[in-house]
Amino acid sequence: IADSEPFVIEATFEIRAALPDIYFGVILHNAEGIPIIFADSRDVDNGFPARFPVGEHCIRLTIPPVLAPGTLVVSAGIATTSMQALDNREAACRLQIVDSRGIRTANRPGLLNLALPWEKRSLP
Repeated sequence: IADSEPFVIEATFEIRAALPDIYFGVILHNAEGIPIIFADSRDVDNGFPARFPVGEHCIRLTIPPVLAPGTLVVSAGIATTSMQALDNREAACRLQIVDSRGIRTANRPGLLNLALPWEKRSLP
């Protein structure tokens, strides 16, 4: 995955019986096992449902291009709002973020890859 592009984590699941309110969580760890991002489906009030009808469903989470090049491990889970775990997948997948900008002369330390604005001003 190019470090200059967002990427999507997608999961499909089946609801077999009515459940109380549920939520989804995703954790991205670096290769050393350090959590980099934790995303919870309740984080943003965007109308994401807490109840799903019986049947198959697909959810998607878009990660913006803010992560530094390196290996990431994705873990995911589903729980009820009363903290009952329904499913948990540790190390569900692994992905590699690569430097797509090609202007760097060496690997850079850090977890984030932000193109921050610089400015110069002359002093009197």
